[in-house]
Amino acid sequence: MTEDTWVVSVRKYLSELRRVQALAQGEAEPEAQLIPLVKGLLEEPLGVRVVIEARPKGDTKVGKPDLGVKHQGLLVGFVELKAPGKGADPERYRGHDREQWERFRQLPNLVYTDGRDFALFREGEKVREVRLASEGDAEVLRELFLDFLNWKPLVPRNPQELARFLAPLARFLREAVLEEVRENPKGELARLREEWRKNLLPEGDERVFADAYAQLITYGFLLAAALDSGEEPLYLERALELLEGRYGLLMEALFVANHPRLLAEIRPAYDLLRRALRAVDPSVFHVHGVDPWLYFYEDFLQAYDPDLRKDMGVYYTPVPVVRAMVRLVDEALKEGFGLAEGLAHEKVTVLDPAMGTGTFLLATLERALANVASLYGEGYRGQYAKEVASRLHGIELMVGPYAVAQLRLSQAVQGEGGSLPEEGLNLYLADTLEAPEAPPLEQVFFYERLAEERKRAAELKRDKPILVVLGNPPYDRVEGESEEERERKGGWVLKGPREPYPLMEDFLRPAREAGLGIHPQEPLQSLRLLLALRPVEGL
Repeated sequence: MTEDTWVVSVRKYLSELRRVQALAQGEAEPEAQLIPLVKGLLEEPLGVRVVIEARPKGDTKVGKPDLGVKHQGLLVGFVELKAPGKGADPERYRGHDREQWERFRQLPNLVYTDGRDFALFREGEKVREVRLASEGDAEVLRELFLDFLNWKPLVPRNPQELARFLAPLARFLREAVLEEVRENPKGELARLREEWRKNLLPEGDERVFADAYAQLITYGFLLAAALDSGEEPLYLERALELLEGRYGLLMEALFVANHPRLLAEIRPAYDLLRRALRAVDPSVFHVHGVDPWLYFYEDFLQAYDPDLRKDMGVYYTPVPVVRAMVRLVDEALKEGFGLAEGLAHEKVTVLDPAMGTGTFLLATLERALANVASLYGEGYRGQYAKEVASRLHGIELMVGPYAVAQLRLSQAVQGEGGSLPEEGLNLYLADTLEAPEAPPLEQVFFYERLAEERKRAAELKRDKPILVVLGNPPYDRVEGESEEERERKGGWVLKGPREPYPLMEDFLRPAREAGLGIHPQEPLQSLRLLLALRPVEGL
């Protein structure tokens, strides 16, 4: 494109704008008159594709900017149109327009315009602005649009930056899903929400569904990216292939969540998140010398939704405290039970009932393999890694930390030279506080793996000979609910399960006799740490 061609396009645009401004007076939606003008100004001279995010007349939804702009086949950003004369400074807006700006300000590449005023924003910060008074301003406007079209995501250099990078994009997707479910109760996302309410989120409202959906998309593709070589773009088919072997449940859920009819309702927000994920350098997943994922989800949730972090109790125990707790358990096994291998012994099984991102399980693996190395030599660490991992169990309710725990423990086992157990890690997306007798899910096609995980989690709570329960207790989310609800969600833990299951007293007696000071009536509330030792037949 030559500069003269651009000037001609701007001259034509200004001529049409004057006509549109006259026609727009008295219109219920005057900004709608700008759609063909701005679309033409971008497409013809700049060679991009503009997607109109059409909205019904009178629609007051705030989830989608008016125009999505694609350059070289990839979504680069959005254009939001305002009524002629309103200006392009959203900080001065009120009412619906202000509410809209509070949603849109998290976007990484956004142009606001009322036809004359143009402003380019990145994550709420204004980086350029132009007042198009005449064709003499054409070059400055061209520079604004070229800056807009050449936007590339700022590639994060480490997992902490990655968490903060993804959070606003995941939040934008969540809000788009939430609005679509509320405004279109007969739509595809609303139908999926009903399926998830029956199978995945029995107590979840629309916001819980939207949050779970956004985090599933984010962490499903993120986990696949961590497994990928990075030699080709991470399309859906490739992501599903990577997840299939180790993370079948996430693969299945990601497949369902990416149905074209679902994505049609939230396409701009989805495309923006996927574009950002494609830009992530694979090296960010392989930082050596430290555990890069230790505080990843906590960092993500703090930037994504601090209130949700507080509501769900996502505050992780400092690593020195975790290691001290694991060391005390290991010493108790060696000194109290006479097991020289401690946590590495073949009959020592460990459960973290609210595993979060798996920090306690990782520390347990680390301590167990240190025991192996001191007894038999460093060369045996890899051989024992798989065996120890097969005796580690974890339950987590939230899909985000569940995915991160899968990633961290898998990387740790393989980093030791071990292979993963044939049936996968014993990490379950389930609710620890749900009674083991709760009716199982129907194993319908798409939820067969979820039903299987819930079944295995119930068997774990009911039948598995767990020797050590170690970690933070499951967060009590039933305060103020009915007695019946409390009994169903957590009552079996607090009061002891009904026969034939061992009572909580059976867990606590050995711990109290060992001088661990656990209160008999309040095993979960009395300690931030729940440490329970139970004799296992044959020890």
